[in-house]
Amino acid sequence: MEQRIAEARDALLRHIRKENRAIDPKRLVELLTADGYSRREVQAALHLAMSRNQIRIDREMRFFRPGKTLQAA
Repeated sequence: MEQRIAEARDALLRHIRKENRAIDPKRLVELLTADGYSRREVQAALHLAMSRNQIRIDREMRFFRPGKTLQAA
């Protein structure tokens, strides 16, 4: 299970990197569930990535990678 959550986190970071901008949580969940991850795995992956400061949330409640300049959504 921990391996699956780590894989989901890697997929989550890959999608954020691919979009190259802040991404809406609903869109992120849709992308990850399309990859075959359950909502519980997605939630655990989000918590893991946030606890390691790999992603953050902006004022509009979108996820992004810290330290990167964001393009307008």
